[in-house]
Parts: sequence; structure tokens; C-alpha cells
Amino acid sequence: MQPLSATASQTQLQARDARLFGLGSIALAGLLGGPLAAGYLVVANTRALRLQEQTRLAVAFFALATGIWIYALYQVPGDLISQLIPHIPQVVVWLLFARFLLRRLHADHKAMRGLFRSAWAGAGIGLLVSIGVRVTSFVVTRALS
Repeated sequence: MQPLSATASQTQLQARDARLFGLGSIALAGLLGGPLAAGYLVVANTRALRLQEQTRLAVAFFALATGIWIYALYQVPGDLISQLIPHIPQVVVWLLFARFLLRRLHADHKAMRGLFRSAWAGAGIGLLVSIGVRVTSFVVTRALS
């Protein structure tokens, strides 16, 4: 096995020092704030690890998912149960994508004894995004009616 170059070891140190959001945090954020919140956490992880290609892929996927999610939310009645029906299956899709994109990165990060953020941080971000989306939706629907 060859020794790591100085730049490779510096990159590994920076990656180890990055605090990532785990899949649990991403799941909570996605459940509370939709793909906008989940996508934010996935993009934050890929940026922290300086992975430009994965960042572009995540932005494209979650932008599309957010559009579909908002469309689906406007197609169902406004009560809580009806809003959850299209929401929960989509969380599974976002999580599968996040797991596909981040599984190896999380395993490597954990092996290097890197730190992960609390799941409560993900839940908080999801809640803030949810409140922002609901307030924006309320303001837009009132302005258009």
C-alpha cells in the first residue's frame, strides 16, 4: 500500500472534520419539510465533502422532486391526512436517492471517525422549511384570489 500524498491526506482531514447530516436527519427533514429540506441537507453534505458532480446531481434531482411535491400538494384537499398520503411515498423515493448518493460517503466518513450532526438539526431544518412553504403558499393563494 502506497503512502498518501500531502494533498490527499489534507483532503481526507478536511472530509473527516466536516460534520455531515446522517440519513436519519435527512429522513426527518424530508418528512417534515419535503424534498426542499431533504435536498438542502444532501447538498450540504456533498458541498462539505467538496463533491461537485454529486452536488449538481442532487440539486437537479431535488429541484425536480420539489416541483412534483408542490404539484401533488395542490392536487389533494388541505386536511392533514390528505396531505400525508402523497407525502409519505415520496419520502421513500428521496431517501433511496440520498442513500444511493451518500451511503459510501457516510461509511467512509464514519470509518475516519468523522462527526455527524444531530438528527434534531435535520428535524429543525425540516420544520423551518415546512413553515416557510406553508406561509408562502398562504400568501400566494390569498394574493391570487
